[in-house]
Amino acid sequence: MKIRFIDLHVHSKNSSGENQIEDYLRVADMLKIKLGFCDGIKYSEYISGIEIKPKNIRELNEMLKKCLNEFDFILVDVKEPRLIRKCSENYKIDIISFPHYIDYYIARSCRDNNIAIEIKLRDLITATGSKRIKVLSNIKEILRLKRKYEFDLIITSGAKSIYELRSSTDISSMLKIIGFEEDEIKEAMEIVPKKIVEYHRKYYIISRGVRILRNNQCQNKKLYL
Repeated sequence: MKIRFIDLHVHSKNSSGENQIEDYLRVADMLKIKLGFCDGIKYSEYISGIEIKPKNIRELNEMLKKCLNEFDFILVDVKEPRLIRKCSENYKIDIISFPHYIDYYIARSCRDNNIAIEIKLRDLITATGSKRIKVLSNIKEILRLKRKYEFDLIITSGAKSIYELRSSTDISSMLKIIGFEEDEIKEAMEIVPKKIVEYHRKYYIISRGVRILRNNQCQNKKLYL
């Protein structure tokens, strides 16, 4: 099964990354993958998203209000279980960044609100010893809950350097060792990220369950995916 990796969690030097966008694109072209930059900057020619790290519910709502409909995807990174639960209930969020805590309530809420749970490979690759075992255990628990509750799962590199980018083949091989099926890999690496980006390029979100079409120029931007 041919898979084209669309990596929606990459930081360039415009945020917390080490390399310029041009360097990432050069390497991505060699690896035959597509990148989405979490720089919090709306690029006209690249997939552009934002990663927010609110400390509480008030901050979460304020940040979402500012960035809704401004980016191709919104990724939220929170650690506190109660805040993760609140994120899973919020229809404005596209991706919850690799949560260290997930339960059946979060799984069902993400399914019902079309929120993807991220597995960020940077956390696995950079971990050592007992920490790597814990990350692996967390990935397997997320996969178990995904199979039971059928929420969207998305694979990203979380790259902050060009040396942390990976090809579709390398990531597929890694995921198979962990226990992913081939159709699950394609869904998480290609289908889900493409669905997120194309949705935002087609619609403005007005409120829960209410959306309007963007103009044709915005819709046509999806073609380069």
